[in-house]
Amino acid sequence: MTTPAGANPFNNLLWNQEAQQVYNAMEAQNDKALAAAWLAFYPSYHAAQPSFSVAQVEQAFLDEELAGGLSTGIAQTGNVLGQVAPAVGAAANTLPNVPAVTNPLDYLKDIGNVFDKLTDPHLWLRVGEFIAGGLLLYLGLKSAMSGTAVASGTRQATSTAKKSHKLVKRVAEVAVIPK
Repeated sequence: MTTPAGANPFNNLLWNQEAQQVYNAMEAQNDKALAAAWLAFYPSYHAAQPSFSVAQVEQAFLDEELAGGLSTGIAQTGNVLGQVAPAVGAAANTLPNVPAVTNPLDYLKDIGNVFDKLTDPHLWLRVGEFIAGGLLLYLGLKSAMSGTAVASGTRQATSTAKKSHKLVKRVAEVAVIPK
């Protein structure tokens, strides 16, 4: 471990001890490659910036390592994307051709189709079938439930609701509401 030119040797000894602690911590984490990169980085950086603390040099080291890792990751991602793009292009070529919209107002013509549909006899046939199905469902449920406890409970609840409705109506007629 070298002392930068003009640096206080005592301060440099403390600095080298702290730098060694950083190295030991990296090795303790089983990251020998990072520890070796630290040993290669910190003496030259400390020589160039003798006023920096170990923490500042360590931050600069981690910034460089992170930047290197990011650039490697981005390059690898670019390679993957370079492989994916032709596959996406090939998949897009298999999709059916959708006509391009030349005029956005062309869709207003579709509003006129609503009136054509209203005059279509098949539409009204489907509407009639829907209504007939609903009526059949109602009649089936009504006949299945007549004479059961559900029907008598429903009748009782309906009569109670009608009575309370009449009572509320009378109260509303009697009450004076100031304007």
